[in-house]
Amino acid sequence: MNADDFRAARKRMGHTQHTLAASLLMGKHGWQSVSAWENGKHPIPGPVKVAMHHLEHCDYPYSAMVAN
Repeated sequence: MNADDFRAARKRMGHTQHTLAASLLMGKHGWQSVSAWENGKHPIPGPVKVAMHHLEHCDYPYSAMVAN
């Protein structure tokens, strides 16, 4: 997954950078990392790629996987 794929996946899911960061439990300023990944400033971490795949393709809700 490259930066363009990442951005396209986010948009297909209807997320903004802020809502995606919240879905990934990244904290208040997580959207800044999302922006950096989409702009190619930083590589997208492997675990984030896996989480994006689950958010976009799996029937089991991601929120249930990360719930305490």
